[in-house]
Amino acid sequence: MTPEQQQIAIEKSCGGQRAGIKAPDYLNDLNAMHEAEGWLSGPQRSAFSHWLHKIVKGNLWGAFEIVHASAAQRAEAFLKTLNHWTPS
Repeated sequence: MTPEQQQIAIEKSCGGQRAGIKAPDYLNDLNAMHEAEGWLSGPQRSAFSHWLHKIVKGNLWGAFEIVHASAAQRAEAFLKTLNHWTPS
């Protein structure tokens, strides 16, 4: 997905556009992704964790790298969790 497609998909997943307010820059702002992650249900959070580990570390598990995942990595995991990711 292009960065613009990712941005739009996350925005829609988090309740759509906010009237008169510019959407957060999900792909570059960790605070914005933290807010987006708050929209996930319990089972979705488990799936998100799975995707984030896979994106950051492949099939390896490492807590430090996961905790320090970038906003873009978190955005990809978020979209894959919700089945909104489409390959470029």
